[in-house]
Amino acid sequence: MLEKKKKNFHKADSLFMAGLQIAKKHNYSRDITDLLYNICENLDHQKRYNESIVLRKELYEMIQKTGEPNWLKSTTLELASNYFILNDIAGAKKFLRETESIDWLEPVSPSHKISYLVNLGNLTYSLGDYKRSAAVFMEMNNSSEQEAINSTINDIEQMRYVYQKQQDSLTFAKQKEIDDLLNEKQQQESEHKLLRQKIVMFISIIGLLLISIFSVFLFKATKQKELANKELIKQKHLVTEKNKEITDSITYAKRIQQSLLPPLDLLEILLPQHFLVYMPKDIVSGDFFWAKKLNAHEIFLAVADCTGHGVPGAMMSALSIQNLNELSTQTRSASELLSLLNINLKNTLNQDQEGFSKDGLDICLCKINTKERKISYSGANRSLQIFNEKGLKVEVKATKTGIAGHTLDSQKYAEHEVTLEDNDMVVMSTDGFADQFGGPENKKITTKRFKEWMSEIVSINDKKTELEQRFKTWKGSKDQIDDVCVLGFKI
Repeated sequence: MLEKKKKNFHKADSLFMAGLQIAKKHNYSRDITDLLYNICENLDHQKRYNESIVLRKELYEMIQKTGEPNWLKSTTLELASNYFILNDIAGAKKFLRETESIDWLEPVSPSHKISYLVNLGNLTYSLGDYKRSAAVFMEMNNSSEQEAINSTINDIEQMRYVYQKQQDSLTFAKQKEIDDLLNEKQQQESEHKLLRQKIVMFISIIGLLLISIFSVFLFKATKQKELANKELIKQKHLVTEKNKEITDSITYAKRIQQSLLPPLDLLEILLPQHFLVYMPKDIVSGDFFWAKKLNAHEIFLAVADCTGHGVPGAMMSALSIQNLNELSTQTRSASELLSLLNINLKNTLNQDQEGFSKDGLDICLCKINTKERKISYSGANRSLQIFNEKGLKVEVKATKTGIAGHTLDSQKYAEHEVTLEDNDMVVMSTDGFADQFGGPENKKITTKRFKEWMSEIVSINDKKTELEQRFKTWKGSKDQIDDVCVLGFKI
């Protein structure tokens, strides 16, 4: 194990294999399973996945005989991951089905369960099962992480409480004993001055005994404090490791989310005159922008705000982008695309059933004809603004209902056609910019002030830098309260 921690994998291989031969010779089943597990993990670190699969199957058969479902569940998932890395999708799906068919045997270690859910979420997402991946990450975020942290915090607080009680008891007992002896001494001195020498001797003996007893108690208390501190450090390390594991998973999710967003180079090609302000509140975002080229002159362009932010919002944005990409091949109508998106998301999230997610999104969607300088706009709770050199020219109102959630399957969305003139600039945004608190009186920026700022910044080339700077100045030392996405363009 020491060589493994030092990342001396080849030396660890030799030691593990030697131990395995001895364990098999004497038929030490528990040692065999432990050594097989460590050998497989060591092989994974060296990317020797074919060898890892052979030994992990042997481990899998051993655990089946010993009847340990929690270990069997984790080992089956690790087999699925090995097959996926080797691009054996059928093998990966086979063991994925098997691991999900195995029930947990309570009690389950929170750290064990979190590690399992992280691996399961990443694997199901990599296999394209976004719905299952979303459910796994939400389960991990809503229950396992909090249970592990709460359990650790409760353990720490309990140890602190026990230690404090012990210290209070020792202090009180010592003080009471000393007070009693002093009172006895004073009384005897006043009544028996002739016996002072004997009394002094007696008190001295008692004092020495008390010092000895107190020293013993102090030694034990010091030892207990050292043990408590070691346990505190251990628990803190556990919390730090789990937080890092979760943060690493969310950072990986950020890379996935960024890969789903349109590349900035594509926006530059489709709309040479544009600006984009995109500032997630957390590592990943519930806001997103989307673009799809339909033909030489037509483009779909959208800005959306999914329910929540962070991991839940990011999962909703991934599902929404996937559906928009698929549905945009079925219709060229902005309003019809929103209606289809509403139905598909409700079906994907089983929102017609009790107890299932009621998440949804607000969206501003345009079909742009660059040749005719026309836009067909349809919105769900997000209006469209058009500015010119004089300021706000017109605001096209959205349909006052969102996508999915509590919205009916039959919901239709209004569509508006606008012909753009020279110097007209179209602006699409989520509510995160206007809702930010700050300023001299700690108030929101507000939609009104946002429109004023848009009117004041004349050049489209300065919009991004100036808006970001004004937002940061207004926010000051306050926390950002929501994701921010603002997209503007000229034709």
